[in-house]
Amino acid sequence: MWFHVDAAYGGGFQLTERGHARLRGIEQADSITFDPHKSLFLPYGTGVLLVRDPAVLRAAHAGDGHYLQDLHPWEGLPDHGHLGVELTREFRGLRDDINATRRVYLSSTSIGGDFYLRLRVLSFRTHADRVHEALHIIRSAC
Repeated sequence: MWFHVDAAYGGGFQLTERGHARLRGIEQADSITFDPHKSLFLPYGTGVLLVRDPAVLRAAHAGDGHYLQDLHPWEGLPDHGHLGVELTREFRGLRDDINATRRVYLSSTSIGGDFYLRLRVLSFRTHADRVHEALHIIRSAC
């Protein structure tokens, strides 16, 4: 059994006295995700995956299929492909084109095996006209 805490949005609150009290037990997790840019309203992504025992994660995800024969680890560098279910990054073409406008930032997710683009409006400063503009940009790109 693996105990994971998705603290992507609120993990930083662990650093405050009140947050530490409310998030009691998080220290027992096998892994924790934390994305400081979400709660700090930063325009670029920053993310961390903290893992108690990386060897267990590596054992669960390491692959040695024949199609990987040309990949050779670099001495002293971690092979992040062996730490998760993806061996590479997901398709980013449309998302990158839209993000290049610098007016909208899209991320992606997978639900039930289907790929979805995701528009997250987290800032209390975001007004309805910006959401409508984002939808226009997305529709124009499709």
